[in-house]
Amino acid sequence: MATSSGFAPAEARGASSAVPLRVLIVDDSPLMRAELSALLSTGGFEIAGTAVDGLEGVRRYAELEPDLVVMDVTMPRLDGISATSRIRAVDPSARVIVICGPCSHEQSREALAAGAAACIRRPLDRHRFAEQVNAGLRDIG
Repeated sequence: MATSSGFAPAEARGASSAVPLRVLIVDDSPLMRAELSALLSTGGFEIAGTAVDGLEGVRRYAELEPDLVVMDVTMPRLDGISATSRIRAVDPSARVIVICGPCSHEQSREALAAGAAACIRRPLDRHRFAEQVNAGLRDIG
């Protein structure tokens, strides 16, 4: 059962209600980082940190060890697909949701092949985003 935010309650995601799941947000747009932070915080997640490009995202993943990474595809220095691949090479159990907009079917396939749990297109639909996050986190426990 989802909450009013569309996200499954913490217990349904495998987390105790006292310990929210931690998310790393990687996006070069300050507006998108703020939007994602607000959306995820409303859903009961803790924002573990943010990064402004793929290189910083890979570094921050190693530092923070979040439960989930939400990452843009198009960023300077290292794109989201390459960053996803690097994170998953170090931690095959890492959960990454890639956001693109607009993105081609080829980019979606590349993101999934790199190990992303999902590829979501912009503009973000709050409920569709919540469904993807819930699906990507179902087996954490």
